[in-house]
Amino acid sequence: LIAGLLVISLVYRYYTELVLIAFDEEVARVSGVNTNFLNLLFSLLTALVVVVGMQVVGILLVSALMVIPVASAHLLRRGFRATLAWAVVFSALAVTCGLALAFLLDIAPGGTIVITAVAGYILTLLGSRIQLSKLGNCAKLASGISGDQKND
Repeated sequence: LIAGLLVISLVYRYYTELVLIAFDEEVARVSGVNTNFLNLLFSLLTALVVVVGMQVVGILLVSALMVIPVASAHLLRRGFRATLAWAVVFSALAVTCGLALAFLLDIAPGGTIVITAVAGYILTLLGSRIQLSKLGNCAKLASGISGDQKND
């Protein structure tokens, strides 16, 4: 709990600088951001999350929950802040649904949580493909309408 609060508070405190470093470290450095300090801080926070998480749930689950929910959230294409929020939502859903399935099916919870996270990624991928397909069709329709208006 203490480690989680520490990570959340430090990410909140240095959010803008971390985003700037994530997009372009040279621009961040020129803008006066202490990139060496923040890179070290980010590495230490990541290590803290991995070590604490590994002791609680195991390395497979820690690795999966650090990658898969973020990848799922990234598919939504909503920006950095929304991706961060959606990654937390996808993680919580994977853990909750995975634990419930493991309890109901009487199987190991760690693997079930990972499989649930992967299933969430696949569903998000399919949903984003369908959404992009609909947007593409709308764009074609709109260009067809504007093209018809030009011919009038």
